[in-house]
Amino acid sequence: MTDYAFIIDSSKTARLNAIRPFYLKRHLSFPIQLVHLVRDPRACVWSVIRWRMRGDRHLGRTAQLGLAAMAAFRWIGANLAAEFYRLCHPEASVRVNYDALLQHGVPESIQPFAPEGPLENIVIERNENCHSMGGNEMRNQAQVAVKRDETWKAEIPTSITVVVTSLTWPLMLRYGFY
Repeated sequence: MTDYAFIIDSSKTARLNAIRPFYLKRHLSFPIQLVHLVRDPRACVWSVIRWRMRGDRHLGRTAQLGLAAMAAFRWIGANLAAEFYRLCHPEASVRVNYDALLQHGVPESIQPFAPEGPLENIVIERNENCHSMGGNEMRNQAQVAVKRDETWKAEIPTSITVVVTSLTWPLMLRYGFY
């Protein structure tokens, strides 16, 4: 048990942990609220590809397209897992747009313990029990600065945009990514 008012499980692999919210809801003695944080799939995929190409590493066009398809399918799996939980427990689930969260702050539906106002450019102090709020590369940093990254819009190649959009368009429309 913990003395904290809330616990954040920021699993990046929701597609692999699809049953976790069901398990927690059944076995915990307190209520849980699933916050389904949705980011544009093109931004997510470009983040994966950019990370793989960091430094002097290079990925050929075919490798980039294959990685884009794989990352897009993972994005689909993660979001479908959250959608399934929301379908079964609509009272215990809320969907939040990542960019809107940073720009406008935490919606009232999940606010009791969250900071007020826009989250962009705030710094999160981390403790020894927290590692993935800022991504795997940042897990050993004492602080994580939350910031919006829209560089993908200018950097992502058209071919990757086409692959990702053609694979993810039904959920993109559902989440308002046009």
